[in-house]
Amino acid sequence: MKRGHITTIEALRQRCVIDPVTRCWLWQGASTKGQPRIYALDLATLDKKVLPGTRAAWMIAHGEAIPPGRIIFRTCGCVGCVNPVHLRMARSLAEVGANIRGSGRWKGTHVEARRESLRKARAAGGWKVTPPEIVRAVRLAPKSVTGIELAAVLGISESIVSRIRRGETHKGVM
Repeated sequence: MKRGHITTIEALRQRCVIDPVTRCWLWQGASTKGQPRIYALDLATLDKKVLPGTRAAWMIAHGEAIPPGRIIFRTCGCVGCVNPVHLRMARSLAEVGANIRGSGRWKGTHVEARRESLRKARAAGGWKVTPPEIVRAVRLAPKSVTGIELAAVLGISESIVSRIRRGETHKGVM
């Protein structure tokens, strides 16, 4: 892939993985704390520099500078998304908050919709769900049993064993 600043929607899209359910363009390049960082032309200063993903994607898609004082935000709630269709411009943080409240993200309805989308995406990608019995077996296994041994006995990967033991996954299974 050609490196350098991104100038077109197609170049932006080529650097992303597209979620088949939510249609989010998940940025695969540089990021800071999950926030995409894109090397692109800043149309306000006419300099090529690293920009926040939302600002870069907006300027690439619309071909114009963002007016001073305006905020670009995602309507999908996915931190790594740079899909121009999911971006909106607001005049203030109050306007951003009103959009988020209206979307249901703070009411819990967005959380359930996102979980269902992830379930569908995983199924479409052929991912297998670890059964609750396996999760319980990992949690009940003594610490003296290594993750390698446990993975071999239960027929799962070592990384899954580690994630379950650290409490990163399967939090709802007791």
